Amino acid sequence: HADAEYIEVVFVALKHLEVVPESRVPWKAALKGDDIVYFCETKISGETQQLLEGIATNAGAHFETDALGLSRLVVPKDRAEAVFAAFSEENVQRITHPDEYLVRKEGGDGLAGAKIYRPVPYVAPKADPRPLLDPATLPDFLDVPIEYGGKILSVNIPKTHFADLVTTRSSVHRPRDIEELRFLLASQIKRGNEVLGALMSGKTRLFEPTRENIVALTYAVHAAALRKGEYMYRGSFSIEDPDGNIARWLDRAEDVYLRTSTHAKPYQAVNVDGHVNMPRGYDVPTGAGGLLNGMRTFHYFTIPDTDHIKDAGGSGPKRRLFLKCETFGIFASTAHLHPFKKADARSEGMNARGYRPGDILESIQHGASLFKSWFTPKEAPGIRKENLTKVQREAILWAQNKLRTKYPQLAERLTAGDVLDGAGINKMVDNMAWILEHMPEDEDERAWITDVLDYMFAPLEKNFGNEQFGDAGNRIGNEIMIGENDLR
Repeated sequence: HADAEYIEVVFVALKHLEVVPESRVPWKAALKGDDIVYFCETKISGETQQLLEGIATNAGAHFETDALGLSRLVVPKDRAEAVFAAFSEENVQRITHPDEYLVRKEGGDGLAGAKIYRPVPYVAPKADPRPLLDPATLPDFLDVPIEYGGKILSVNIPKTHFADLVTTRSSVHRPRDIEELRFLLASQIKRGNEVLGALMSGKTRLFEPTRENIVALTYAVHAAALRKGEYMYRGSFSIEDPDGNIARWLDRAEDVYLRTSTHAKPYQAVNVDGHVNMPRGYDVPTGAGGLLNGMRTFHYFTIPDTDHIKDAGGSGPKRRLFLKCETFGIFASTAHLHPFKKADARSEGMNARGYRPGDILESIQHGASLFKSWFTPKEAPGIRKENLTKVQREAILWAQNKLRTKYPQLAERLTAGDVLDGAGINKMVDNMAWILEHMPEDEDERAWITDVLDYMFAPLEKNFGNEQFGDAGNRIGNEIMIGENDLR
């Protein structure tokens, strides 16, 4: 199906898998431009990598393994027939499973040969004799080459993002030089772009919600923000998710749990996909495979379609995913005090994790961090939370006071639904649609109301004098907006 937008991979229960499951690893495939790309998320031995690379190169394909252990086989469509012939079961079996191959060659079914499969024995990695990368030598910014739209572009990543990857990693996993660090960051971002791209295009089963893939997703949104000139040290992301694919994919993760959050609270009690939109948490230890900025957790929930515009058949702000990385997890939260039960918040197939040792301490540290945040500046370079900025809030209040002089009902509607207390611009746009439908019939008055709303909306895209990127009507406040185009 070389011309199909998505390749449906069908797994066949071969008898051989019942004999030695570890002797076969799953690969999934998808189209990317003029190539068919196969992904393997099972780490394979260095010897096997060399064998596969040899077969691929001789057949005109490209095989690679990144710093995270994810292998890719890139097959050009115009070479597909030759590559598939080279990767026939017989050819691969002859190299990787010689005992089985000989038995089948002599007319047997291969099961006996499979039983005596001799995997490559595990060999502990040798200590790298090179000195560790000294954190004191880290540059303030590091250019990392990333592919966007078929072109290699440089993403300039600040030291605050990646310093912890050096200081908190064990000596075995710590990069030995800047090039290894650059390769590690590039591998994470590349995988994250692939994961997000697949989910946004409906390929929800191409990648599994493993910790590696989930962490890589967070790297991708950070890189997308930096690439378009938006820096974030602390703050929130609003990610395009019109079909809810990203949210449901994250819900399938083994280590996700239900928690509370003080962020964008008006959206948390609504019903989404048949369940309460309660925030979900996901904790990630620091060190190898950790989050950027020294973060140890993130939480997410859905920003749903706006009610009024949707009911009227219009095309207002679309469904998005709210995601915020934080310093400490909060498994032991006040979720039990909510007016709904946790069971009401579980999505179909969700397997929320239970208590773990350390959750109590982590939650206490989260509370202390929250307390500290009350006394830190809400607006500063790098602080990109979903709160309304001073400029945004003043513009909304100005318009409300202006409307109140003639039409108090319309003025109150402008900020209804907690616009000034967490629902933000997204909800206000929904309110504006209602206002436009309930304006007086007089043309001059209608023009006056429209002018007030237009004048108010102009500064809502501003942030410290710079343009924020992303549809102003889709945002809550000052969070970073990520769309599918930002990954291309």
